[in-house]
Amino acid sequence: MLIIGKIYRQYSYYYLSFNLSLLLKSGLDLKQICSFLNEFDKQSLLYQLGQQLRELLNAGSMPDELVKKYPFIPPELKLFLNKGETLENISNELAVYSEVSYRKLLKLIDKLIELVQPILFIVIAIIIVGTYLTILLPIYKTLGGLY
Repeated sequence: MLIIGKIYRQYSYYYLSFNLSLLLKSGLDLKQICSFLNEFDKQSLLYQLGQQLRELLNAGSMPDELVKKYPFIPPELKLFLNKGETLENISNELAVYSEVSYRKLLKLIDKLIELVQPILFIVIAIIIVGTYLTILLPIYKTLGGLY
């Protein structure tokens, strides 16, 4: 279960950083992003984060408070938002970060496959041997009675 949690967290890091990068690259600021995310399905992660971000901005808090609040938001996002760079530079850095997050995600998935693959081979071998015994044992018993 531990590795699946890591995979989910890494996926959310990639997903959020990639989408934020695209939104910033299109020229939207944080308030416009909140308005845009408000049009998503109410059950989606981006809609929920948009609502939380809007509440923080309306309360006068910094967006990095959202990073502290949720473990599935990349902690590096706090650094990107507090740098004081232009939106274009932040979006480019987020695009690079999302690419790195994607590669980490693929490595974690490969590690999971390396764990699951031998187990599946053993299960398949047991099924094959069990099927073989189920079919051939009755035949051997009847042949044994002929001699």
